[in-house]
Amino acid sequence: MKRSFFVAILLALILMITLSGCETAPTDITDLLLPPKLTGDQLAIEKALEANIGTKYLLKYPLTGKYRTAFILHDIDGDGVDEALALYSLDNETAGTHIMVLKEVSGKWQKQCDISGDGNEVNRIEFGDYDGSGRQYLTVGWTLFNSTDLGLSVYSIQNKTLKNLYKDSFTDMAVLDMDGNGTDDILLLKLDTGSKPSLAQARLISYDEGRLKQISSAPLDSTVSSYAGVYTTKLANGKSGVYIDGYKGAHSMATELVIWKNGGLATPFFNAKSGTASSTFRDVPIDCTDIDGDSQIEIPMPVELPGYESTAYANKLWLVRWCIYNAAGKITPKLSTIINLTQGYYFQIPKSWEDNVTVQSQKNGTIWYFRRYQKSVPLGGALLFEVDTYSQAEWKALSDKSGLIRALEDNESVYAVRLGNVNTRDDGLHLPESEVLQRLRLYTPQ
Repeated sequence: MKRSFFVAILLALILMITLSGCETAPTDITDLLLPPKLTGDQLAIEKALEANIGTKYLLKYPLTGKYRTAFILHDIDGDGVDEALALYSLDNETAGTHIMVLKEVSGKWQKQCDISGDGNEVNRIEFGDYDGSGRQYLTVGWTLFNSTDLGLSVYSIQNKTLKNLYKDSFTDMAVLDMDGNGTDDILLLKLDTGSKPSLAQARLISYDEGRLKQISSAPLDSTVSSYAGVYTTKLANGKSGVYIDGYKGAHSMATELVIWKNGGLATPFFNAKSGTASSTFRDVPIDCTDIDGDSQIEIPMPVELPGYESTAYANKLWLVRWCIYNAAGKITPKLSTIINLTQGYYFQIPKSWEDNVTVQSQKNGTIWYFRRYQKSVPLGGALLFEVDTYSQAEWKALSDKSGLIRALEDNESVYAVRLGNVNTRDDGLHLPESEVLQRLRLYTPQ
């Protein structure tokens, strides 16, 4: 996401505080980012909530995950009709979050049950059918008081009561059918930075012998300081896998993989001798993503573009080889891109370009010149094409668009291509206009 977006958000927040007339600004930025007043069914749910607790409350929002609203509709009891979850805290409470479950009866939302959570804030909400009954168990990750760990609570609705079936702690998690038996499992990832050496584990929580319990574990990279992302995916062999991006130092990352193999969890990228996932280490923080839209997650493996070998780290540009874990259990390259991280686009390069094409960046990345690499003039070779980034307003006001081809756009920007001089098109690296446009894509990581 481009820096201008974050600047705009910051300026808007400052303006809101300045114009509020309040003597004290809010201390929690989430209080400034509340959504607009609800309408329709959700407004009816809010009124039902107020009928039970009054009007002195604050709506609460999960910090991460798929569900980010204060009112969540989901069929928990498996009857085909959605229940409503309302997340809130009372004004007279110094900490804590409540979850109220409401059900629509004869056109009116009625309270079924209400719990005071096991932590301060809701980190995430998940749902899973862990026992194959068709019921969706409410799975909540809580931020814990005075702890960097997160708390896990799994609830079921029984006789209009939320019953806590399982508790645990974790650093990150995913809900998926890990073992392929047709029911959901909970994959918990845990860093233990207090140990010397640090210990890290993946643990699988499954329904077995009438209850949720840990059935398997596997080691993870012990040098990871925090997790950047967790991605469930189908692998080349058709089975489920979970990729995990972890930070290692100021700007380094590694990716780990958790799979189910031979009746238990396995982490094939983990090197038991070094205690690390060294095969996917990279010295630039680019996350795993489905780069080509085929519903499989790819692993980025960046290398410096030609001509940038001696450039300071902050000014380096990278060619990213995107890899997959193939059916033979190997990490193999799938495609290569050059990503403009500041402007939010990438170019998928043909194989012939590797080691032969580089990019000259100007004006903080708003102009990229794709050039033939020549060792004698590393960033001054023949121009193949350029990509210019304009704001929507700049593009609209641009009087001379001759030679510019409007290639991509999003809400903020227009990306225009200008092809190189026709006299440079005999070098074997030139691409026709149609192929340049086809290979240029918006970069939208997971």
